[in-house]
Amino acid sequence: ACTEEKAVAMSIYKYLVISLFLLLLGYSLMSVGPSSEVDGFRSEIFNPLNITIAPLIVLLGYAVGMLSIFKGKDIRF
Repeated sequence: ACTEEKAVAMSIYKYLVISLFLLLLGYSLMSVGPSSEVDGFRSEIFNPLNITIAPLIVLLGYAVGMLSIFKGKDIRF
C-alpha cells in the first residue's frame, strides 16, 4: 500500500511540474518585449501566437494543475 501511495504521489508531482512548465511557456509566449519604435506601437502584439495560442496554453496549465490537486485529495501521507 505504501508503494502505491508513493507512485500516486509521484504522478501528482509530475502533473504539477507539467503544469508549471505549461504556465511558464504560455506566459513567456504572451510577453512581448519593449517597443523600439518611437510611437510605441508594435504590430507583433497581434500575432496569433500571442493572442490565441499562448492563453490557451496557460489555461491548459491551470487545468493540469487543478487536476493534480483534485487527484491528490484522497491521498494520505
